Amino acid sequence: MGASLYFWLSGAFLVKVGSLGPLFSSLLGAFLSMFLVWSITQSRGGFQTAVMLLAGVVINFFFSSLVLFVQYISNANDSLRIMHWLMGSLANLETARLAELAFVVIMGSLMVMSLAPQIDLLTAGEELAASRGVKLKSLKIQIFVVASLVVGTVVSLAGPIGFVGLMVPHACRLMLGWNHRRLTPTVFFVGGAFLCLCDLASRLILAPAELPIGIVTALLGGPFFLWILFRSKSAGDLF
Repeated sequence: MGASLYFWLSGAFLVKVGSLGPLFSSLLGAFLSMFLVWSITQSRGGFQTAVMLLAGVVINFFFSSLVLFVQYISNANDSLRIMHWLMGSLANLETARLAELAFVVIMGSLMVMSLAPQIDLLTAGEELAASRGVKLKSLKIQIFVVASLVVGTVVSLAGPIGFVGLMVPHACRLMLGWNHRRLTPTVFFVGGAFLCLCDLASRLILAPAELPIGIVTALLGGPFFLWILFRSKSAGDLF
């Protein structure tokens, strides 16, 4: 939503922020969505996972509707820029921006790794984790904030490239199990390699034109989750 607003208002702000406009505006949008999900979850008296997920779905639909509204009132050129950004792409990624924000991603990943033993217990069940001394609310808050910051940073650079953060962890979990100390670094590097392969495919499928990488990952994501659905014995096995 933040990036869409920037593209719509770029005529007024382009001189002031230049190429950093989509980056800053999308980060601001990420912080706003994180704050709204946090506020809704807290208003329900705690930090329950089910409430947080439902709040995320509601905020997602709300912002998606606003993005469509911004596209509708934009001129043809701005509407096309919004559409291309929403599809996700690595084509115009600036190396300087990547280097500047890599610190956030690396530190966030290291923090998740430091929480790995507690996350393992949480995965086994909240009652078990609490009995082992895990402070559930504090742990959930840390994971929520760190994951939101890392995702917001990545999306601000490349746009919302869907399904990578869902397919890769599932695939790695099938091979490595639920040990997050091993799983986290594996997902980090396998996810990057998978995205590079998808980017290569997006450049070759319609060469010399380039297909937005978000389309490639979405085409792979649908069949992947259909396969997961059919191999799972129950809905709880999906996550």
